[in-house]
Amino acid sequence: MASLNVPNASFLLNQTLSEASDFTSTLEDPTLPAAIKKAIANSGKDEGINEAPSILVTIANIPGTSSAGTISKAIEVYGFSFAARRKSVEGKDGQLQASGNVIIEDLLIVCPDDAFVETTIQSVCNGANVGNVSLYFLRNIGATAQIDSQIDLTNCRISTAIASQLTITIGFGFDTIKVTYFPVGDTGTASGKVAAGFDLTTNAAVK
Repeated sequence: MASLNVPNASFLLNQTLSEASDFTSTLEDPTLPAAIKKAIANSGKDEGINEAPSILVTIANIPGTSSAGTISKAIEVYGFSFAARRKSVEGKDGQLQASGNVIIEDLLIVCPDDAFVETTIQSVCNGANVGNVSLYFLRNIGATAQIDSQIDLTNCRISTAIASQLTITIGFGFDTIKVTYFPVGDTGTASGKVAAGFDLTTNAAVK
C-alpha cells in the first residue's frame, strides 16, 4: 500500500529563518555566501516576503476566501492524506494481484475552520456533488507564488467531514484523478509539464 501524508511546512520555514536571524555572528563569517547572509539579514522583515499558503484547494461548489497567484476562491490546506493500492491475491501471502483493480482511497484534507465549513456540512447532509476539486502545491518565490504541482479530481462527493474547534477534515470520493507537475527551467519559472491520471470508473489510465 502506497500512502502519502504531507504537512504544511511553511511555519517550519518561518521558524527556521527567525531562529537564524538571532545568530548575528554568522553574518561575519567570511566563508558564508552573500546570498545566504542577505536571507538571514532579511528573515525578520515582512517587506518583500511571500507569506502565501503552501497548499491550497479549490472546490467548485464551495468557494473559499484564499488566493495566490492565478488561484482564487481557494481554501488553505494544512495537510492531506492519500493512498492507492492493488488488491492482494487471497491465500498468497499478500502478493499483489497484477491484473486486479487499483484501489484508490478517498483524498483527505485538513483545513482551518472558516466560513466554508457551513456550506461543506450542508453538502454532506444533502448528499450533493461538489463538482471538481483541485489541490495546488505552491512554490513561493519572492513576492509571487507559482504552482509546483497539482492534483485534479472530477465528479467529487464529500465522504467525510469531521469538524473541531480550529480545523475541519474533509474526505472526497471521486471518479478520476490527475496529477500534474510543472518542472522549473533555468529561468526559475515553470517550463512544460508532466501529467498522469487514472479513471476509477474504468480502472484505466487517463491522459
